[in-house]
Amino acid sequence: MTKRNNHIFSHFHCPHHTTLKDKRKESKYTSSFRKKRNFNINLHFLEKYNEEYGKGLDICVITDMAHLFSAWEDKYVFSLENGYENFRDNVIGMDYDEMLEMYIEYVVQPSVKPYWQSDSNYSYFKTKIIPQINRLRKS
Repeated sequence: MTKRNNHIFSHFHCPHHTTLKDKRKESKYTSSFRKKRNFNINLHFLEKYNEEYGKGLDICVITDMAHLFSAWEDKYVFSLENGYENFRDNVIGMDYDEMLEMYIEYVVQPSVKPYWQSDSNYSYFKTKIIPQINRLRKS
C-alpha cells in the first residue's frame, strides 16, 4: 500500500477494537452486563409486584423466578433477529410487565387466570411460555 492510500484506510481503524479478539471480549462483556442488568430489572419488578399485591412469596422464590425469566428472555426472545420487537410482533403482543405479572400470578395460583388478562394470552402463557421456563429450570 502506498503512503498516499494509507489515509483512506485510517478511517476504518477503530481505536477501541484493535483485534478481533478484543471485539469478542467486549461482546462477551456487553452480553453479561445486559444479562445482569436485565435480571436486576426483572427482580425489582417481581419484588415490587409481590409486595404491592400481597402475594407473600419468599425472596428466594422471587429471585429464582427472576433468574428463570431472564434466562427465558435470553433464549427465546433476545435470540430472535430483532429481539423483543420480533417476539411481540410475531409471537404474542404482550409487554414484559404483563408476562412477569402472569408469571407471579401463575406461581401463586396456577389454576386461576388473572381477571385483567385475556383468555388467549393467559392460555398461551400457560401452554407455551411456562413449559419453556420449566425446561430451563431442569437444564
